Amino acid sequence: RLAPLVSADLITRGICDDGLVVGNTSPRVVFNAVFDYLRRKFPASARVLAERSLAANPKEAMFHAAMGAVLEAEGKRAEAEQEYLEAVYLDPVVLEPMSRLYIMYQATNDPAKIARLERLLVASLEKKKDSAIHYDWLGQVYLREGQYDKAELAFTTAIGLAPKEPEFQINLGSLKAKQGKLDEGIAAYQKALELRADHPLALFNLGAVYAIQGQIDRALEFFHRAERAGPPSHTLLNSLAQAYQEKGQLDRAAEYLRRSLEMRPNQPDRRAELKKIEARIRKKV
Repeated sequence: RLAPLVSADLITRGICDDGLVVGNTSPRVVFNAVFDYLRRKFPASARVLAERSLAANPKEAMFHAAMGAVLEAEGKRAEAEQEYLEAVYLDPVVLEPMSRLYIMYQATNDPAKIARLERLLVASLEKKKDSAIHYDWLGQVYLREGQYDKAELAFTTAIGLAPKEPEFQINLGSLKAKQGKLDEGIAAYQKALELRADHPLALFNLGAVYAIQGQIDRALEFFHRAERAGPPSHTLLNSLAQAYQEKGQLDRAAEYLRRSLEMRPNQPDRRAELKKIEARIRKKV
């Protein structure tokens, strides 16, 4: 239907076409369109597109991933999980469904699901041995399981495959910090900052390590750099409050706790700490 209109417009510009051909839409375009519909709050359109695409080709991994995104948006997490799993079984190296499964499983305390995630990532890497992000995901699973040697191997492999990716250096730094190897953690975070000087997580983590070492002024320097790189999280605001509290600057500590509680009110321990600080401030006055 569009061809005559396009041809007529081209002719008015002195261009003659040799015939227009409309090809099949790639699965990734369909997935992106579904995701965009969901982002723009058009759930019905997203579902129709996902359903029709899946009916046309039930063996396409990206169409299952699209259907999973629709179901997840509808709050049907169990059904969404099955669609993501089907997508990964059809194509073990496709990133979109694996990324959703990674987030879903890492958010749970179910050891069986964490073990399943490990198996899925190992299977994916058997198919595509040069996927840095899969190694990084696997390293974070090993880190959670306390398998530090395996985690380090996975993170260093990811870094070797993608040496300009700061997130992989950050995750290696977090492993080192968890092991108590703070100097090695600092070195990894600094490498991340060499790749991206304003990376908020690298700045925050570096500040946290300095705080553990008792270098509060140095910690504050990096916390404030993370705040400027922003937007700041409630965790960062709480860390700033704690650092100022340790320095005895109670007004600043209270300021950051209030900001944290405005962002996330459901923090009973931080609210109780704010009351204590405010009481100490009133007592001084």
